[in-house]
Parts: sequence; structure tokens; C-alpha cells
Amino acid sequence: MEADFAPVGEGIELLDTGMTGQRELNAVYLLLGDEPTLVETAPAADAPVVLGALGRRGIGPEDLAHLVVTHIHLDHAGGAGVLLDRFLRADVWVHERGAPHLEDPARLVSSTARTYGEDRMLAFFGSPEPVDPVRIHTVIDADVIPLGGRALEVLYTPGHASHHVALADTATGVVFTGEAIGSHLPWVDVYRPALPPPEVDVDLALRSIDRIRLRATGLMTSHFGPVADAAEGCERAAARIRAWSETVRRLSADTDDVDRIAEALWEQAAAEHLQDAGVPIEPTRYDVSARPPPLSPAEPGARPRRTRRGRAGTPCGTPAPRPRGAPLARGCRRPRTTGGACIPRPRRRGSALVAGTRAPPGTGVGRRAPMPPR
Repeated sequence: MEADFAPVGEGIELLDTGMTGQRELNAVYLLLGDEPTLVETAPAADAPVVLGALGRRGIGPEDLAHLVVTHIHLDHAGGAGVLLDRFLRADVWVHERGAPHLEDPARLVSSTARTYGEDRMLAFFGSPEPVDPVRIHTVIDADVIPLGGRALEVLYTPGHASHHVALADTATGVVFTGEAIGSHLPWVDVYRPALPPPEVDVDLALRSIDRIRLRATGLMTSHFGPVADAAEGCERAAARIRAWSETVRRLSADTDDVDRIAEALWEQAAAEHLQDAGVPIEPTRYDVSARPPPLSPAEPGARPRRTRRGRAGTPCGTPAPRPRGAPLARGCRRPRTTGGACIPRPRRRGSALVAGTRAPPGTGVGRRAPMPPR
């Protein structure tokens, strides 16, 4: 796929990387100025798209100064190692808890492979390359990343992941949200939560969204694109998370049937989609993991191999739709169909999927820190 950067703000350009062969799914942002900067890298599988677009934009091997990632999931930071091999002056900025996984991505890759199966994971995301620790800068809440004539202020925004940050651009006031607000599907103007286990924390996610709302003049989402009205976007994203959380709370109090909970959430997602967009839901666009893997570039025209599906819940919180009544995959502890929310075994009070509670200890990338004061 050949794509180019397009202006979306003052000194900000967006590249649709065409992740998994789908349009309007994954965005990389280029900040122009004295020190050209990429916000997000896309997965390693999309590195040729990013490199080609940068080349056509006139960004040569000595020009790119920084990579900044909101978190280390493969769709956001998986291409960092490949890009740093090309741009020898650039460094990467990441929350301190995510840094070890850039230096050694083996654990992250293994987790993603269990979700998709190895062949499917490689087709969707590619294989990330380790990053030299000398080229990694760690950040925490309230840090400022200087980019020459502009800067990015770090907002610690856990919920989607314990190491997640949003980035406020001092030149424009927009906030790069990563997946802190979930996903915004621009072709239908629908919001979808992104709450993958094991780190999901609904209460923290809602507080993070509120923090973004108070800071942002506009939103630049990774999935996908700009949202002009930051207050409305944050309000709608938070309302959807609350609604899904309440569905899980209510059903978990009455049943241990995870199939029933999964089907109810999928039906809720379809109803919300119809209400917001006025058109029926398209499962393979709404949920990327419902799509077959793209053809391997080495085998043009070849049919992708079937792989055994693993656990539900992807790094970006998009499990695959499962036909009504279909059994779980062998060894799977979670239903495949959740419409985007990842539902482990039936949740009771104390679940991380219920607003007002926290994720179990020991499930984060590192030590969990308290939410910084607003």
C-alpha cells in the first residue's frame, strides 16, 4: 500500500498506514519543525509504508529527530526498531514502564502470538526489532519532550494499559490520545472502547479521559484520526465505556455463562453502531481481528494459512466476532466475541472491568503508580 502524509493541523500531518490492509484503522502523525517527530510508529509490518511516505515527504535518514509512542503495544510501537535502523539520529520516547519491552519485545510478541496464533500475528503486525537502550528516553507524568520550536507534554493516562500516556502539543493544544479514549471510527462516527486484559482498569480509564478533556483543544486519535470537538469526543467515549462496564456488571451478577455475556455485548455494540451511524455494523471493519490476515508479500496471490485462534483480546482490544453458540477455542478462557471489550471469566464485584475497581496486582508492565492529581 502506498500512502502519503496529509495535513490535519498546524504543523501536523497524518499517515494512514493501512494496517492489516484496512483503511482508517491506524494512524501515525508527523510533527514538522526544527526537529521532525513521529508520534506512534505503527507495527513493524507497516514499516515499508511509513518509510516510503517519509521519503516522499523529504524526510531523509539524517532528518528525523524523535519517535514518541503512547504505549508499547505492537500496533503503536512495533515499528520503532525498524525505523531507528533507518533514522540514525532519532531516539524514542516512552513511559518508563514500557521501556523494557522496547529493549526486549519477546514477552510482548509471545503474548500477541497467543492471541492470534503466530502466523496471523506476523501477518498483521510483523516482528518488532529490539531497540538499543541507549536510544530510549523514558518519561513520566508532567514531563516535557522538547522538539525544537514545539514540545509534547506528557499526560499519564492509564486504563487501556498501565504505561499509557497521552501527549499534549504545546503549539496547537491538541492531544495525541493513543487508545486512552478507545477507538473512533471516522467513517461512521462511532466510538468503541479498547479495554484489553490483563491491565484494563475502567475507573482509571474514565479518569484519564476526563484529564484529556480538561487539557485538549482537539484530539488526534491513533484509531483513527482527528476529532475537532475534544469535549464531545471525550464525553461520548466515556459514556460508551460506562455502558459496556454496566452491561458486564449486570450480567455477571446473574450468570456464569460467558457466552451469554459475550453475545450481549456484541448485540449492544451492533445496536449502538446502528443508533450512532444509521447503518448496520460491519463486523470486519468494526473488529480488525475478524478479518483474514493479509497475503504474505513473499507469496503474492497465496491463500493465507489457517491458524488456531488463541485467547480473545488483542493488544488494541479488538477480539473477533464469534458466531452465536460457537464454542471457545481450545484452551481459551475468554469468549471471542465482545465487540471490543475483552471479557475474562465471569466477573464479580472487584473485577477490573467494573467501574470503580482496579486491576489485580501483578498484571501490569511494572509497579502500578497512583493516578496523578488533576
